[in-house]
Amino acid sequence: MPLIIDGVRHVEAVHALESLTTPSPVTVVFVDTPLQTRKERFAAREPEDSFEAADSHPVERDAGTRLRQLANHVVDGAAPVADTVGQLVHVLPPG
Repeated sequence: MPLIIDGVRHVEAVHALESLTTPSPVTVVFVDTPLQTRKERFAAREPEDSFEAADSHPVERDAGTRLRQLANHVVDGAAPVADTVGQLVHVLPPG
């Protein structure tokens, strides 16, 4: 049965999931969202907080580079939500 885990931020976590779920495959989907869109969404969600501080936090160190390289699929996070969901439906394995 497929399992979806949202918010994986580290390559090491992906490797741990792979070893825990063997022989079932792990599919990594990277949601690629432009910096300006991320800033706007953060400001709407957290108006009192600093995007730069949040984005430079160590937990985000792999999010934009190493995870994207590891991803099996990349979807457009700047697209309307319905479009992004449509992209996800097409790239996730059937369950």
